[in-house]
Amino acid sequence: MVNTRNENVRKILQEAHQIMEEKYTPKIRQKNNEDFILENQIFSIVCEDIKISPSACAYEMSIRFKQTVDREDVIKIWKSRRLGNPKIRENVMAWVNEIVKYFGGAVNGDKKSFDKFEEARNRLIKDGYKKHDDPYRLLLLAIYHKYPEIDLFDDLSKIFQFGGIFSKYFFYDFADTISDVYGFVSLRNKKQNNKQNNKLSAAELEKRVIQLENMHKSTNDMLEELQEEFAVQLEESKVNEMTDFFGKLNSEKYGCLLDELLVIRKGVRKLRKENYELPIELSGVLIMVDKLTKFVQDNHIDPIMKIDDIKEVNLTDVEFCHYEGSPFDDAKETKIVRVVSPGWMYRDKEIQISRPRVKENI
Repeated sequence: MVNTRNENVRKILQEAHQIMEEKYTPKIRQKNNEDFILENQIFSIVCEDIKISPSACAYEMSIRFKQTVDREDVIKIWKSRRLGNPKIRENVMAWVNEIVKYFGGAVNGDKKSFDKFEEARNRLIKDGYKKHDDPYRLLLLAIYHKYPEIDLFDDLSKIFQFGGIFSKYFFYDFADTISDVYGFVSLRNKKQNNKQNNKLSAAELEKRVIQLENMHKSTNDMLEELQEEFAVQLEESKVNEMTDFFGKLNSEKYGCLLDELLVIRKGVRKLRKENYELPIELSGVLIMVDKLTKFVQDNHIDPIMKIDDIKEVNLTDVEFCHYEGSPFDDAKETKIVRVVSPGWMYRDKEIQISRPRVKENI
């Protein structure tokens, strides 16, 4: 627990709030943050239960935040933020929880806790996790969930509007504020603090100069990363438009066109293998089918499963499918199913366009 009655703690929280108002609030007012809010609401639920299923997460979203999302929406968001793999989520949350564990002591002024906090936050997430900023969104949300008493100025409502870059740099600013108030040396500003050796008479002035240098560098770094994030978001927007297009092609409204292409090609290959001579009237249709198939392949849209495959599945397996059949008694029970629709994904980004449909083989 953070002692918010302590003078130094209140000073830290006041300065962190001032940074929020001066550096971040004007920027979040300039943009539509609805996507970030939705994602952060999902992340806040994951912070509380790392093993939560997509369906349970969607249910919690409806109860807590009155958001209408289904498990496909949750899966899509997890994957788009590189958190689709349960093992990766566990590794990220292990890193988050270790930092959160020492955060309270660090804010309260305990030097040992601060040192462990610094060590933990500079440690890489294990298993070769690719570097990006979304774990900092989970980290901030986890900190404010663990220590709700620190939200004296309603900064959490603004944090819910943060993307990865703002989350990372606000966390850096918060950690630097702890370091400055207690005079702790953080790994982030250690080199700059070493400059104080020969000017003890001007220690406070030099300390302020160092703080301003850090703030200037932090702001420049943040602006550069925001530019990179904008380019990434632009690319993601293009990908989303393409996957939405192919998702509509395989919807029931348009006759599950991608599935039908597979069925037709499979049927034609079978007939040709049996030396069946197809009517000349069908040649134009078959040419069109081949061209549509090539168009799908050229856009790196691949089937996830094979139509008519027989599979043994459990409850976890069908979580990511449309399942038709009798209910599972428990998570360990397995059933034999036949693949009715293969499901489709965008190969380059591993984005699911439509889920496979499986039917219990009775």
